[in-house]
Amino acid sequence: MIKINSAHIEEFRGIRNLDLKLDGKTFAVSGPNGSGKSGVIDAIEFGLTGQIRRLTGRGTKGLTISDHGPHVDRTNFPDAAFVELHLSFPTLGKSATLTRKVSAPKKPKIEPEDPEMLAILDQVADHPEVTLARREILKFILVEPAKRSEEIQAILKVEELGQTRGALNTALGKLNHTASPSLRMI
Repeated sequence: MIKINSAHIEEFRGIRNLDLKLDGKTFAVSGPNGSGKSGVIDAIEFGLTGQIRRLTGRGTKGLTISDHGPHVDRTNFPDAAFVELHLSFPTLGKSATLTRKVSAPKKPKIEPEDPEMLAILDQVADHPEVTLARREILKFILVEPAKRSEEIQAILKVEELGQTRGALNTALGKLNHTASPSLRMI
């Protein structure tokens, strides 16, 4: 488990300079449209994973972090856009600072470079489903019930499992259809 003690966001998305003191607690982000709520969530996801699924997921038509991660006034200076997270790892009894720049999203700076903490951060980076954007939550809520399992698979990035299950069910159906009545499976 990782807890976020504080976050510093600079020149990232719609945020010029923001410091958040979270003290490892659960938090909510609220405010009027255009106030930077999504930018805060994007920054935390980017800091932890090096990705912003809202920019690179389904239906984004090739938006990139390098083009759309920096503040709109600083798009030519991706090195100025970064997120710094002060993290604690309660199960390890350790803390670290993780800094990730838009110019090098796959190369975070982690201090100290402790192998146990690095392993946990690598696991989180491999599973960007740690955060759900409002768009993903609404899509799940509004989808017709018959397609809800597909949305869950998409959110969890396990679509391949659903496709494999479908292929196996099709194969089983064909086997049942061609097998003699005494060999048919339930």
